[in-house]
Amino acid sequence: SYLYYPPLSRCTTVLIADEVVLDPIRLMNFIADNHLQQIMITPSLLQGLVREEVRFVACCAGLEVLWSSGENLSAALRSHVQALLPDCHLIDLYGSNEAGDVALKHDDGSLQLIRGVEARVLDRDGQAVPHRVAGHLHLRTPGMFTGYLGQPDAALNGQLLDSGDRVIWLGNGRLRLLGRDSAHLKIRGYKVHPENVEQVLNSHPLVAQTYVGSRHEGAARQLLAYVVPANPKQLPTATALRAWAALNLPFFAVPSAYYALASLDAGRNQKRGALSAAYLGQAVSLPEDKVPL
Repeated sequence: SYLYYPPLSRCTTVLIADEVVLDPIRLMNFIADNHLQQIMITPSLLQGLVREEVRFVACCAGLEVLWSSGENLSAALRSHVQALLPDCHLIDLYGSNEAGDVALKHDDGSLQLIRGVEARVLDRDGQAVPHRVAGHLHLRTPGMFTGYLGQPDAALNGQLLDSGDRVIWLGNGRLRLLGRDSAHLKIRGYKVHPENVEQVLNSHPLVAQTYVGSRHEGAARQLLAYVVPANPKQLPTATALRAWAALNLPFFAVPSAYYALASLDAGRNQKRGALSAAYLGQAVSLPEDKVPL
């Protein structure tokens, strides 16, 4: 795992505060002021840095290695960074919070498995698919987690982890990544399971049912919560729901905007598809609490 790479390499490790990471200007100044030579960053955050080309080059010229991880690094962003920092080695890592580092992603989009990683490409019935046939990537790695805190039913118990990605097995430890095939969302590089957010909001006394989706892409991607009120005459405020979510969820899993709906299909949460125009048309933005002057 990258976590152990700096100390094992006898490098000085610098921890960057969340508020600095999420502010492109402060992050670039931090890189320059601390003379950083290597940094790991998500493509969404990297996209925000390169918008300020002059500052990016001035502050990041000392970087020797830039590790991209947590999201898909587009070919356009890769080329942009390499053009701005031609002497910096850009490494695109594929992995997950649960499995750790899994593979290196090459310029052609293929994945090269890291030594020690066991990978299988399976169909929906858990059967192996032939080479060059699309399937679901399942993994076992030396540093893989054993389960989620407080969720004993989710323990792997030595089983393979379903990565949620669809791939084609090319042979010789190489895979072609086709894209996501799971319900979770990536918000600024963090993995968010909508059903967990829905469960928290459903526990609010003024909420009967919730659907969590997203809008925009990349660094601008936001979580949205659509709620069916328990009592149509007593709507919760967006402020109250946001505070409720923040008490029980990490900051990146707290929805940014909240809407009220008269109803939702009973199976809507299981289907995990986007809301139809009919639902979006009836959605009403929930108000924020008024702050006294």
